[in-house]
Amino acid sequence: MQLWIEENLGKVKNKTGFITSYSNLLRTIGKTNNPVQVSSTFPNSEKTSVVELTSDTIVKKVDQIDEFFTETISSKVYKGFLVALDMRSRRFKLEEDNGNVIQGTIDDTLLVESFNIPDRYVAEIKTTEFVDRKDLSIKKVNRLITLSHNEN
Repeated sequence: MQLWIEENLGKVKNKTGFITSYSNLLRTIGKTNNPVQVSSTFPNSEKTSVVELTSDTIVKKVDQIDEFFTETISSKVYKGFLVALDMRSRRFKLEEDNGNVIQGTIDDTLLVESFNIPDRYVAEIKTTEFVDRKDLSIKKVNRLITLSHNEN
């Protein structure tokens, strides 16, 4: 889905505005439940382009746009050293044994607990992945859900 949108927006300057307008246009046309035929003629040419949008095509295109902007949420358990925890800014850093550092925000339920830093913990982290509507880049946000002491 992402490729379809990116491939067809190469020269568009305001991609987000275009996607929003295109989506709104499709939704409006879709409400009529009638096919729409659009034709255009190129200046100083006899070439004519005709595009027909059926109700099924409109529904598929709207679904593709919606899917493009759908968030995916996953949860994973990590083991490592809690190297930073700031309760005021609600931020954390966990360094795995392989050196990978995971950082993000702290769930509200953890704000009432106390933790030793640096120390080894098992952490459940929820990752939300989404497309930023401003620049169409893929963003990941980590949220620390649970934290328990790891004796190993």
